Amino acid sequence: MLASFSLVVRLFSPAHLLPILFIALLGVVCIMSANTYLTERGKTWLGTGFAMIATLGVVIRMWVLYLDGSFVVQAELPLHLCRVLGMAAPFVMYYRNRNLLGVMYFLILAGTLQANITPDVDGDFPSMRYLTYWMMHSALIVLPFYAIYVYKLKITWQDLKRSFIYINIYFVLINLFNWITGSNYFYTCNKPVSASLLDYFGPWPYYLMVTYVIGCILLFLLYLPWYLKAQKSTQSRSA
Repeated sequence: MLASFSLVVRLFSPAHLLPILFIALLGVVCIMSANTYLTERGKTWLGTGFAMIATLGVVIRMWVLYLDGSFVVQAELPLHLCRVLGMAAPFVMYYRNRNLLGVMYFLILAGTLQANITPDVDGDFPSMRYLTYWMMHSALIVLPFYAIYVYKLKITWQDLKRSFIYINIYFVLINLFNWITGSNYFYTCNKPVSASLLDYFGPWPYYLMVTYVIGCILLFLLYLPWYLKAQKSTQSRSA
């Protein structure tokens, strides 16, 4: 049903860039304020509150679509990766689980970032579809940086391995769900309606193969700065 709507947000237009800029500035203010003024408990509550922006985006979208009769089980359950992360983020940020924070770093920056670069928005400002899209996707991008600069998270090789395992488990389960229900979560059956990077990767199933390889490369690239930092630290201690 979503395919019938006009996708009015042009790439790199004000409607595309302004919400990202707004959320990014808000994130910077929160990170600086947390480190300057807040206790550890206050830092936790602020991080949890910021994560709730994404959660509210998921919930409000489902509720609005339900009220106007547009809610479709095959498209609107919180099963796309960004929405799964949006629902889980407040719990991860509140409990500050070390392992899950590491997984969140990789999955958000390797997965959700693309949804900000090539948005699949089925509405324009100030529609609720438009607002909830950016609540779901842009707010998530701030969380890994909050965890790094406020929670002092340091990424390790174990975080990379754990993230690789989690995303493969998710991929298998979501493919099974799509096969049973005829849905297209995580775009494993068809590409998004709007323009995206997947358009350059060929038809199904080739775009899935290319995306998988690129995803693996992104995971390693996201780990690379931490690896180099660890190597430099080791060399400094042994010098």
